Amino acid sequence: MNILIVNPFGIGDCLFATPLLHSLKDAFPDTRIGFLCNKRTAPLLKKNPFIDQLFIYERDEFKRLQSVSWITWLREFSRFIKSIQKAKFDLAIDLSLSTPFGFFLFLAGIKKRIGYNYKNRGMYLTRSMQLRSYDKKHMVEYYNGILDLLKVKPHYSSMELYLNEEDVASAQNLLREKNPDNLSPIIVIAPGGGASWGKEAYLKYWPAGNFKVLIDKILEKYNPAIIIVGDLTDSTLLGAGDSKVINCTGKLTLAQTAALIQKADLFIGNDGGLLHMAVALGIRTISFFGPVDPLVYGPYPQDPHRHSILRKTLECSPCYRSFRLSSCKNDRECLVKINVEDAINAIDNVLSHKE
Repeated sequence: MNILIVNPFGIGDCLFATPLLHSLKDAFPDTRIGFLCNKRTAPLLKKNPFIDQLFIYERDEFKRLQSVSWITWLREFSRFIKSIQKAKFDLAIDLSLSTPFGFFLFLAGIKKRIGYNYKNRGMYLTRSMQLRSYDKKHMVEYYNGILDLLKVKPHYSSMELYLNEEDVASAQNLLREKNPDNLSPIIVIAPGGGASWGKEAYLKYWPAGNFKVLIDKILEKYNPAIIIVGDLTDSTLLGAGDSKVINCTGKLTLAQTAALIQKADLFIGNDGGLLHMAVALGIRTISFFGPVDPLVYGPYPQDPHRHSILRKTLECSPCYRSFRLSSCKNDRECLVKINVEDAINAIDNVLSHKE
């Protein structure tokens, strides 16, 4: 049996699906598994030993083609569907909660299509489970829950991220160059993130000024190697910064960033894909959560000794519910009220805990 998994969302969502992948391969060891994802997440799935083929669907690119020429769009879309048809999948696990993707899978001739039916968007699924919202349990558990439709028991709950040798070597070289004195601990900090939220990503950020103060206190207390990571849009968040800090924002690929995070003793950052990469790589984390419920989208499996979640719960928390973000009436107090001392205490607790 050949299986296609559809998850067109961000980094965290794709990593949340990796325990499902592992359980499928255990249950059906001879199966060939395909994974449909977007261009940004593809590099993080490329080395996963349980994925045999990646299919990249970039919604914005298809929209751009549609605006330029319907004929060009139709030709490229047909090519995309035919590439899936050619793989001859027997089953699709659709995690998109989207009618169009169900239709794509129908067009591709995949006879068995399973997933969650959210707001009757699962009309093209042949078997489904009703879903009102992702709420009160973690996304990993929701994704693993799909296995019930196949009468398969999930055996894995930890996210998995596999790196290639070139990226690991590049991380080693960078540390050799930028941290010649072998300062320890190595602390990776991500002051931005949340790219899948687009222009609203800033709503998930702990204030940049707090990060600056925190970095000064960490340097004073631990004398560590501090590395700042993120994409080009994050490069101006902390300004010039301290000369002792290694600023890699906008200078590394996502896979290279993952390899660098793997070398860290601690990751500190906002709710977002880089956080989940750190968790999947087995790195201890301190994370800041505001509009999103960490019970659903936080580090998993939950372990307060390894993963400290900082948040200030308000009456309106969380304001991201049922896939919708309410307008903030409290000037992001849920994040702003997390003070630097809270973060320092969390760092002390996580770093001091013995394995």
